[in-house]
Amino acid sequence: AGQVQLEATLQTMRGEYFTKASKPAKVIAINRYMKYAMGVAAVLLLALFLFKPWQSLYDQYSDLEMINPTERGDNTDSLLQRAYVAFNDEEYTEAATILNQVRALRPDDSFTAYYYALASMHAGQTATARQTLQSLYEGESVYKYQAAFYMALCFLKEEDNPAAREWLQKIPADAANYGKAREL
Repeated sequence: AGQVQLEATLQTMRGEYFTKASKPAKVIAINRYMKYAMGVAAVLLLALFLFKPWQSLYDQYSDLEMINPTERGDNTDSLLQRAYVAFNDEEYTEAATILNQVRALRPDDSFTAYYYALASMHAGQTATARQTLQSLYEGESVYKYQAAFYMALCFLKEEDNPAAREWLQKIPADAANYGKAREL
């Protein structure tokens, strides 16, 4: 009985708040072709952000940060610390200059030679970088295969693709950067 009375009350109040004069909302159907066009646009945008065609191969693979020398136990070397800061701030010319000073003090240090070569490469001194990377590759350095990879990037920067490919093929399957080398 209470429900019937409530429904009657709501029916009488209905006219006050809901009139037939108001227009129903206009429904616009998205046709099938518009759905496909939006899907294709979404896939293209996703592909653009994933593959970044505006970014060169050199830029995609040359991004690297220098390891903090204090992590290696050289926390007393202020020159190396300054080189670390300059390198990671992408001030490669300054980093190369400082690392060259450190190399004069420690000529057999492969860590310094490796980052000196990378700073030189980024600073546009690819001949100097290649010379240092070549000596790292030919020696018994831990950076042997990283040197080969960045040697390939030096050639890639100079748009010498056959030489870059030759250096990438020198990286064996058990090297840490083998996957990046095959990808490149």
